[in-house]
Amino acid sequence: AGVTLTFKEGGQLDVAVTENRLTRVHGDFPYECNVAAQGSVPAFNLQGSLNGDYSDETKKFSGALTGQLQNNVVIPVNSDSITVKSGSRFTATVANSVPETFTVAFDCDYTRAGTLFCQGHVETATYNFRTGAFDFIADLTLKTKIEKQTDDGKWKFVVNENTQVGVKVERSELKLITGSIDFGIHDAAGELFHGQLTNATVDVQRLK
Repeated sequence: AGVTLTFKEGGQLDVAVTENRLTRVHGDFPYECNVAAQGSVPAFNLQGSLNGDYSDETKKFSGALTGQLQNNVVIPVNSDSITVKSGSRFTATVANSVPETFTVAFDCDYTRAGTLFCQGHVETATYNFRTGAFDFIADLTLKTKIEKQTDDGKWKFVVNENTQVGVKVERSELKLITGSIDFGIHDAAGELFHGQLTNATVDVQRLK
């Protein structure tokens, strides 16, 4: 399944035994977890606890998993990369010792062509360990200018750095920048206009 859960000693357990047979084990089970590399996403490790049940019949665990990322994870995306930072919080529902899609809260660096492009906290993302895709919509801070020349070369549209923008990431790749954007319009002599563009959408793929 791509996920290896190793349960450790400790935790708080409620155990029921009927007719000399273990019938119920419920509680918090400490674990270590290795999530195998998938696609462009490298392997990473989690530590935390699973609150749920252990079946002596199936030898499997089920319940709600919470954990913290133990290492920075750098996900290459063409010439871009997403860094999910150590300490990020992962949650998932586990059935038969296998988690479903992870929900992730994490601090994020998004780098384009070797330059930090945007940065901030993502409160809710999803990670599908079967396909290796992170998906999220979040408000991040633009850390570098976005510049786009018109086809005739006369004008340049500039989105200024340190602007708070909405971003949309699909399958670990930045697709859109939205929101109220601090921008300027330039000609060969310099800036002609500066202002706020509300309800804006920038298709990042067309900037390449």
